[in-house]
Amino acid sequence: MNNNKKAINKLTLSTLKNKTKTLFMFVSIILVTFMIYSIFSIGFSYYDNYQTYNLRSAGTTSQIMMTNLTKKQKNKLNDLDYIKNIGNQHYYGRINFENSYSDSQIVLSNYDDIEWKEDILPTVASFEGNYPTKKNEIALSRWTLNKLGYKNKKIGDYIT
Repeated sequence: MNNNKKAINKLTLSTLKNKTKTLFMFVSIILVTFMIYSIFSIGFSYYDNYQTYNLRSAGTTSQIMMTNLTKKQKNKLNDLDYIKNIGNQHYYGRINFENSYSDSQIVLSNYDDIEWKEDILPTVASFEGNYPTKKNEIALSRWTLNKLGYKNKKIGDYIT
C-alpha cells in the first residue's frame, strides 16, 4: 500500500486552483469582448440616429438652393457630373400663428417628382397615403391639421 494521499490532495488542490484561474480568465475575456461590442454598437447607433436627426431637422437632403433659376442655368447644372439631381420647389404662401406659447407658421409649397422623391421624402418619418397628383389634393402633416383645427380628419377627407 502506498501512502501518497498527501501528494494526491496537493495535486488536486493545485489543479482546482488552475481551473479556477482558467475559468476566471475565460469569463473575463467574454465579458471584455461583450463590453467592447456594446460600446461600438452604442456608438454606431448614436451616430446613425444623429445623422437621421440632422436630416429630418433640415427637412431636405438638398445641399444647395437657388431661386429664380433659368433654363440655361438649369441645363448647365445638369451637365455637371457631381450633381445628383435637380428638383423644383415652388413657394405659394404661408399662414402665421401667433399665440402665447410659440410663433409658428405653415408654408404652402409644391414639389416636383424629383424634389419630392429624392430630397423631401427621405426626411419624412412616416408618410401615409399617396403623393398628391390631382389639382384638388394636398399633403399635410398631423401637426398642420391640428393647427388648422382638423384633429379628426382622415386621408381623403375634404378641408377648406
